[in-house]
Amino acid sequence: MKRYIFVFIFAVFTTGMVGYFALYYKGSENTRRVVSTPLSIDKRDVVLYFSSRDEENLVPEIRQINLKGTLEEQVAEVIRELINGSKDLINTIPDGVKVHGLKIGRDGILSIDFSRELRENHPGGSWSEMLTIYSIVDTVTGNFPDIKKVKMLIEGREIETLVGHIDTKRTLMEKRDIIMDDKMRKG
Repeated sequence: MKRYIFVFIFAVFTTGMVGYFALYYKGSENTRRVVSTPLSIDKRDVVLYFSSRDEENLVPEIRQINLKGTLEEQVAEVIRELINGSKDLINTIPDGVKVHGLKIGRDGILSIDFSRELRENHPGGSWSEMLTIYSIVDTVTGNFPDIKKVKMLIEGREIETLVGHIDTKRTLMEKRDIIMDDKMRKG
């Protein structure tokens, strides 16, 4: 009887040790793989649109940023860069604005849910409102060809207008005629 108990304990111990070393070895192998494999980061040039110094047009600013993950995660990163602002141009998005979420529909419509600061901290005026809205729309549609239109929400709700002038209940398409190109800047 003692012999069976000894064999049983030895079998359990051996199985446990084999299992332990198998997991340890596998864990070490995974750790080595993670450490030796660089993260896949796609550094890409993106075009962000900010206001010109005279606040008459949108001006493109090319920035190299890391884009990774799903299309929605990449769009969110580009919008964060737009919110962070420009060093040389005038920011079109007021301070304190956050993106609560975004969703890309099968029809190519991007819905962006902004915090209430987009409206509450906005300086107002029809042209300023136009520059804010289309800096967002043109930045997104210009960098992501699968996105055709943008729908803006504030705190999860559809808004009639950002600050009283432009209909934001409808989806918005790019507006290239307010973008200052190189010819306009030189001339």
